[in-house]
Amino acid sequence: MRRLLRTALRRSRNREQRGQAVILMYHSVSQGRPDPWELCVAPDRFADQLQLLRDRYRVISLGELRSALSRNEPLTRAVVLTFDDGYRDNLLVAKPLLERLDLSATVFVTSGYVGANRDFWWDELEAVCASAGIESRPRWEELRLLSQGERFERLDALWAANGLEKPEPSLSMRNGDFERLIEGGVVTIGAHTVTHPHLSSLAGRVQRQEIEESAKVLGEIVGGPVLDFSYPHGDFSQETVALVRSAGFVTACTTRSEPVLRGANRFALPRLQVCDWPADVLERELERRLV
Repeated sequence: MRRLLRTALRRSRNREQRGQAVILMYHSVSQGRPDPWELCVAPDRFADQLQLLRDRYRVISLGELRSALSRNEPLTRAVVLTFDDGYRDNLLVAKPLLERLDLSATVFVTSGYVGANRDFWWDELEAVCASAGIESRPRWEELRLLSQGERFERLDALWAANGLEKPEPSLSMRNGDFERLIEGGVVTIGAHTVTHPHLSSLAGRVQRQEIEESAKVLGEIVGGPVLDFSYPHGDFSQETVALVRSAGFVTACTTRSEPVLRGANRFALPRLQVCDWPADVLERELERRLV
């Protein structure tokens, strides 16, 4: 009897952990460069994943999910597509594939790189370390604690110290790219701060600047309010949430790998990071989480 009860309780807990929706978190749709954080999905793999989602699940926008949560409506086997950072391949590679299958997505943009003529600092770091044959992780730990200007200075010095010529940036968006990205309405823009910091480590004043400035810059690009926010590194505090709310955002996404349950907190929405998986692996991960 006790064994049967334990089995029933375990099955009940498993059911409770399965949700009505899963938000997928992508970054770059590309291949062929150092990728220690598993941020890249090869274009062919991405196409296969999208076809799976189109055939087997109900793909909805983040706005549709938000509306359903606000009305406490069920959303059985729903999937939302999001991208973090604002890689240029989101425009050049991901968007055409999304358009072909009539699927929508939200791209969370690190606004400080808009027109900055620099690749994301973590990608530039991997590039210089790979070229110089040196380990990147200790230097990543150092750079993540610095300001954006200090990071760029350290990276420039690292290129020079190893006698390497810094290549032209190619991974981040250029001026005019975001206007092209949102044409047609397949992609909506969300904010991902200005410089991609660990927000909870910053003073409230600096957090506010990172959050509100990103909302302002991106709002000018899209010609209206930006409603969705993504916490860099999935890092936030109660103060961060309050600042995100006060900046006018109505949803915020984390990196917590869980399904979205009915009645979920719209300012702490979990997401599943998608890696360079075959479609059947993505399907397995989704089936573990969906009702």
